[in-house]
Amino acid sequence: MSTLGKVEIEVATSGPRLPPELERVIFETAASEWPPMIPTTMLVAWRVKHWIEPLLYRLVHVSSALTQRRIFPVVPVDVLLKAIENQQSSLLEAVEYLFLQDIPASHSSMILGTIFSACPRITHLFSMVPLRSNLYTLSSIDCLRHLAFDALAPLSAEHFDFTHPLFRNVTHLQLLQRGYGGTSRYSSLSAIPNLTHIAFNSATLAVRLRTLLETLPRLQCIVVLSAIQTWDRARDLHRLEPQAASDERFVHIEQNDFHADWYNSAMGGSNFWDLAEEFLAVRRAGKVPRSMYSISDTDMRLPRSQTSNI
Repeated sequence: MSTLGKVEIEVATSGPRLPPELERVIFETAASEWPPMIPTTMLVAWRVKHWIEPLLYRLVHVSSALTQRRIFPVVPVDVLLKAIENQQSSLLEAVEYLFLQDIPASHSSMILGTIFSACPRITHLFSMVPLRSNLYTLSSIDCLRHLAFDALAPLSAEHFDFTHPLFRNVTHLQLLQRGYGGTSRYSSLSAIPNLTHIAFNSATLAVRLRTLLETLPRLQCIVVLSAIQTWDRARDLHRLEPQAASDERFVHIEQNDFHADWYNSAMGGSNFWDLAEEFLAVRRAGKVPRSMYSISDTDMRLPRSQTSNI
């Protein structure tokens, strides 16, 4: 070996090194702050891969299509299924936040069943694909607290069974459907034992369920979400005004980007639920007019600045 080679080895082995515990904290912190860099960072060393690979699966966004989003890493369906097939159970058990964007319709039931069986510790589930055929598998997930899904899929069902064990520990429920489907479809909402927060993506649905919501004393917060890009402000505000006037738990939020909101929450930041709670506290304290009930998630200065004075 050349003299130069010996010098390089000596420098590499005898040079200053961080304690492994501190090194791990640094890599885990960096990975948590910016998940898209995890796959690249894992290449640094085997020990680094061992430390941070579970963090890659803590937050999983599943899609069958390529996406231009770089907010958080997207796991293609086939990659996730291969991980399950290879029995990477220790990694998949780390999944807490699961975002299901789209899955091949022809095999969705089988794919969802496989995913849910392999990820028993999901606490937050946002599903843009129908869940009805996989309720049995989901019911085994005891940790589920936040659920966003479409209760109208499939439309052929007369009502949705909210008495299902899937909902036994759910505290925050977001109904994504834009349609209505009749009041009777939601009659069993009152059977969800721990429900304290509910959100609607449809002003029509919230208005139609006004009487039902008034019979749910456990509810602390009722939110109607509207996408800023497509919202008919004058029409919906007019329809929501009577409900807002009679129910102090009610708040309307103009939402800019639901992907970013969900990701921010998964990363330990605030989301629309937090914004709604802060605003309701401000209003109860008389810091804003009692008649005010509509806010935007693009400008959180009012509720947050007022909250500091409570």
